[in-house]
Amino acid sequence: MKKLIFAVIGFVVLGCTNPSVEEGLANLEAALAELEASMAGIDVDQMIADVATMQDQVETMETDIEGYELQVKNGKPKFKLS
Repeated sequence: MKKLIFAVIGFVVLGCTNPSVEEGLANLEAALAELEASMAGIDVDQMIADVATMQDQVETMETDIEGYELQVKNGKPKFKLS
């Protein structure tokens, strides 16, 4: 008798589905598919190259500024301030 009760309870529990959980999972799958599609459009290699170029430009600017500072300290600026 106990086996029969457990079997009936098992079938009822397994047979019941929660629509909100199913809808939530469907929404999650759709969001993941959208995220995957947006990630596929990102060109990481180009972004890395762009950052490297910007870093080189910043280093050049830093060198130029250091040179200007030395010129100003020595009283011999090669540029005119207006």
